[in-house]
Amino acid sequence: MSTKKLRCLLLVLILILTGTGLLVFLYFHDPSQQPDWFPRCFFHQLTGLYCPGCGNTRALYALLHLDWRASLAANALFLPMCLTLALCLLQRRLITKAPFYFSLIAVLLLFAILRNLPWEPFTLLAPH
Repeated sequence: MSTKKLRCLLLVLILILTGTGLLVFLYFHDPSQQPDWFPRCFFHQLTGLYCPGCGNTRALYALLHLDWRASLAANALFLPMCLTLALCLLQRRLITKAPFYFSLIAVLLLFAILRNLPWEPFTLLAPH
């Protein structure tokens, strides 16, 4: 096996082990109960508005515990984005198309705007 392939394999192995370790840590540490252990959203601290990623850590925690309702309450876009990412990884051709990225940006911007509106039902999109 060539040196380049070994480096690539080692990098993939390191990424898998690091990701697994972080998921195990998150499984045993609830971000809503131990908020000091997890990074805060810089955008939210700066503006007071929710970005499209606000609530992702709590959504992943809930998903690791198979609580999809709590995951959707923490960030309604997290689960659909995970499914979209999985689909894109399975079908690589979607990732290389520019319309896919424009659509993704449009969805993220629309979600960011809607989740910050102060009226029902949009308040349900804010992290809970």
